[in-house]
Amino acid sequence: AWRRLGRASGPKDRSSLHLAIRDDGHGCNPAQALNAGSEGRASGLGGMRDRVRLYDGNFRIESAPDTGFAILIDLPLPADEGHGA
Repeated sequence: AWRRLGRASGPKDRSSLHLAIRDDGHGCNPAQALNAGSEGRASGLGGMRDRVRLYDGNFRIESAPDTGFAILIDLPLPADEGHGA
C-alpha cells in the first residue's frame, strides 16, 4: 500500500523542480527494477528515466529489500523572464 505518494518542491528562485515519490513497502533492487522493461517484464521506470534525461534532469531510485521505494527526480525549469509573480 502506498502511504506517501509524493511531494513536489522547488527553490525560491524557481530554477528547478524536485519530485519525490515514495512508498514504505517491501522495496526492491533498483538495478533489477530499471532493467525489467528491457527483459520483457513490465516496468515503466526505464521510460521515466529516459524522459527525465531528455529534459536534462536527474532520475534516481533509492530502494533495497524491506526498506521501501523512492523515485527522486530533479528537472531544470526555464529561466524566469519576469512573467508572473
